[in-house]
Amino acid sequence: MKRRQMLIGTGGLLTTTLVGYSSISLAHDAEDEHTKPEKNGHTKHRDKEERREDDEYGGIPGFDREEFELDSDVLSVKDLGFHEGTLKLSVIVETTDEDVLAEELRALVPAFNQAIREADVDEFFEAVEEFKFALYDECDVRRAALYLDVEWLRECLFGDLTTEEFVNRILMILGAVEDDGGPEGNNTD
Repeated sequence: MKRRQMLIGTGGLLTTTLVGYSSISLAHDAEDEHTKPEKNGHTKHRDKEERREDDEYGGIPGFDREEFELDSDVLSVKDLGFHEGTLKLSVIVETTDEDVLAEELRALVPAFNQAIREADVDEFFEAVEEFKFALYDECDVRRAALYLDVEWLRECLFGDLTTEEFVNRILMILGAVEDDGGPEGNNTD
């Protein structure tokens, strides 16, 4: 019962945070829609789209996109991109079961491991400053968006952090597991 109350309270906090984040994102997206023609005949919007495609799909430094495959029955990649030092990964989650989600999130580590090791580990960690991770449901509604510590990926790749520890850190941020008493869980807001 205590865990259920914690999840409800955390869910409300997370929802409030996401609502604020969504409104910022929507305001930014609305700016892009109102574009003015430039002298060369292109619109700012088209130029931004071309740059966005180059940044997001032209490649992630030190990362082989073709090697990034999630071995999961309930997770699939919605979007994977890189822009101005931020790695953005959005996944679609086809379950509401916490235990299944925890198990399936483990697929992230080997996928990153393969994609980074097949390219250039040093280049990846020099370029990536932030890691934005978002979860969407089957109806394409964003359920969570958070920033993960890029150092966690490095620790996983070099064996300093287990896959289970990595997933537990994500779940703790999402409020889906109880705190183990570590320094991150001492907040009782």
